[in-house]
Amino acid sequence: MIIAPPLIITHEQIDELIAKAISTLDATATAANIT
Repeated sequence: MIIAPPLIITHEQIDELIAKAISTLDATATAANIT
């Protein structure tokens, strides 16, 4: 996974980016039967 945020980003956008990354990694772990 590559995360390349823009050079100017708000705290709210950072929170959204991290939440989406966590959600995606959780979904991937679930699909791969990794706990």
